[in-house]
Amino acid sequence: MSASVQPIAGRLAARGPAARFDLRGPRTGGLPMLVGAFLLALLVAWGLMRLVPAFQSPDENVHLLRADMIAHGQWTLRKDEPDEVGNQGGYVDRNFMAFTSRMRAISGTERDYTASASALMDQASAERWAHKDLFVNAVGTGYYAPLIYLPHALGLRTARALDLSMRASYELTRLLVAATALAMIAWAWRVFTPNLLVRALVLMPMAVFQIISPTIDGLSIAAALLLAALFSARCMAPREQANPLQEYALYACTLLLVTSRVNLAPLLLLPLWLLVRRFSAAHLLAWIALCMACAGWTLYGIATTADARLVRNHATIEILAIYLQDPLGFARLILDTLLDSDTGYFYAYSFVGMMGWLDAAVTKDAMKAIWCALAMALAMTIWSTRYLRRDAAARGLLLIVGLASSAMVFLALAISWNDYPVAIISGIQGRYFIVPALLAATALGPMGQPASPTQRTVAHVLTAALALGSLYILATTLSERYALRLL
Repeated sequence: MSASVQPIAGRLAARGPAARFDLRGPRTGGLPMLVGAFLLALLVAWGLMRLVPAFQSPDENVHLLRADMIAHGQWTLRKDEPDEVGNQGGYVDRNFMAFTSRMRAISGTERDYTASASALMDQASAERWAHKDLFVNAVGTGYYAPLIYLPHALGLRTARALDLSMRASYELTRLLVAATALAMIAWAWRVFTPNLLVRALVLMPMAVFQIISPTIDGLSIAAALLLAALFSARCMAPREQANPLQEYALYACTLLLVTSRVNLAPLLLLPLWLLVRRFSAAHLLAWIALCMACAGWTLYGIATTADARLVRNHATIEILAIYLQDPLGFARLILDTLLDSDTGYFYAYSFVGMMGWLDAAVTKDAMKAIWCALAMALAMTIWSTRYLRRDAAARGLLLIVGLASSAMVFLALAISWNDYPVAIISGIQGRYFIVPALLAATALGPMGQPASPTQRTVAHVLTAALALGSLYILATTLSERYALRLL
């Protein structure tokens, strides 16, 4: 070893293994580049929003009604009458409720082909907050904890305080929710650079559409990306290297996701794995508190929410007990659902590009092209990965969590949206599997080893191509569906 190299090697050896491992993983640039990418993404999101009128994502109307309830200080659903079976809604502004109802004229099965999206949005520009409330039903949101609605509620509360028009209030809220999701994605990228397959999944038209829509799907996607990045970073870091900020964020993301998506309950295994890896009494108490909070909210939602829209012979808890007593029978039900030709095709289509209220789908050729791009991204990700024995357990756990979360999608819909018995489970859409797919995709890419310069270059080129292709497909689909003037 030369004299000039020996002092450097000595200092690295003295500082231990933490000095030789970058906790944040392989990255493509510093903070200024990341901020620039965030601003560019926000600008692109704002441009895409000009093509989509209000309330055009599935159940977006009830999600924003729930957010307005929270903005009014109603953190959980309540009863309209004391003798009602369960909590079903809350109080919202009269004019905001009228706004959500009018926009359904251009959506889904209630679509009026004579209605104009531009005319409806112009009408919303002339209408302001009534500052008078009425009770509305939002029972479908009763299972979701209020935490994930905070960006929405903040936007609506600010808009009402400023007495903005309905249109401006909606645009402010939509931009704030999208900015929150993009900020979380940027943080995830800063912590641990995602592999090509993860990028391809996030860039799908369906995922981008959800990120620019003020529902909870975009925030769930962003929180899942951040959680996967934090978990990967903590697993690859030396055991003795603590990072309280990342640990707190990991617990917060887990709480946010599990209390807003019950099928993501397997995520509780991730902080448990970190607890086993670096045990302490404080971490044990934190994990127990996390599990109790998630379980408590889930049981509260099931016990207090009564969906009068569904006429069933069994209550939610009764159906859950039936399936838990016969897990093999439930597994056969899942298999029958997947093997149904119409159901499987619908899952594949709605996973990548069935926007709007399932009425703004990309063309079939575009759908096939997106799936080919995902297959290519999968092959490239596996090619660029050097699997190591030391990260096998972490990869395996992420993969198990992703698969288990996918299976629990079927359970969640089977007990909440279906009666018993049924031939196949109805009500499931492909977009429900995006978050589990992101978790599984993270497990397939490089975790502890940086990619080679050639692999990084190829990944950047393919990412840019995927982004341009997806944005083109999304923009043309939305502009043709809504024919909305650029605002």
